[in-house]
Amino acid sequence: MATHESPLVETKSQDAPWWRPVPLFSINTKNLLTHYSRVNEDELENHIVNFRAKAWNIRPYPCVGMWAFLKSVIQWAQLDDEYEDILQRVKNGETMLDVGCAMGQDLRHLAAGGAPTENMYATDLIPEFWEASYDLFCDRSKMRAKFICSDVFDQNSELARTLFGRVDIFVCGDFFHLFDWEKQIEAATRVVELSRAGSGTMIIGKQIGRRPGKAVVSGWGKKDVLFLHDEETFQDLWSEVEQRTSTEWIVRTRMATLGEGGFWAPKEDFKWMGEEAIGFQFVLTRK
Repeated sequence: MATHESPLVETKSQDAPWWRPVPLFSINTKNLLTHYSRVNEDELENHIVNFRAKAWNIRPYPCVGMWAFLKSVIQWAQLDDEYEDILQRVKNGETMLDVGCAMGQDLRHLAAGGAPTENMYATDLIPEFWEASYDLFCDRSKMRAKFICSDVFDQNSELARTLFGRVDIFVCGDFFHLFDWEKQIEAATRVVELSRAGSGTMIIGKQIGRRPGKAVVSGWGKKDVLFLHDEETFQDLWSEVEQRTSTEWIVRTRMATLGEGGFWAPKEDFKWMGEEAIGFQFVLTRK
């Protein structure tokens, strides 16, 4: 999932520490692919495995190797049944943007729930992922979401020109943790600039955290510095974003044990991120 040049090593070897050979998918994903995508149940595993091979050849990212592209970020990150709220809001015509969308699975989950896709947007630096997603979800003829290939940091991009001040709901899965502290502030500032003025705008997401929060060297092969958060450091970061954007937000977060709830993979699957890695979920609501 990328909206800026990714630090990930471009190795397609299945020896990558985030490669998991056995498909991992929930009952929700199974229902999505059998009912929305009309994949026969007895062909489901082959369909997923074959698609993952294609996606891995596009970019060998952890979200591909660990099957995260099959899981709804909203269902994963929600703290108080936000999924149903978001579904209803999109049904009512609000505008949604999936930041660093990769395969755009959240848009498909919402579409399967009856949400119209005309007011949905998705952005990523890797358009090949979005193009391939039509093969995963078998929905080229009915998916009306607009994909915008843009760098989120570019204030003159098509994304900024199209959606400045227009977005009601953002999904940010495995996005902010790609960057160091200052770049996270910049990325969050760009997101806030896209948000609609007034109360109720929501940013929901999940990523790898750490307790205590601190800057760490990337675990994915290059020596980039990332900042992994706990609740306190994320609140501090967002306070800085509020100051820079003259906005106010209600910040709710949760640290999750790896392996918990069927969404977070077991801790041993994240050893490449360091022994202190932990799940981090957040829901931000504009006052």
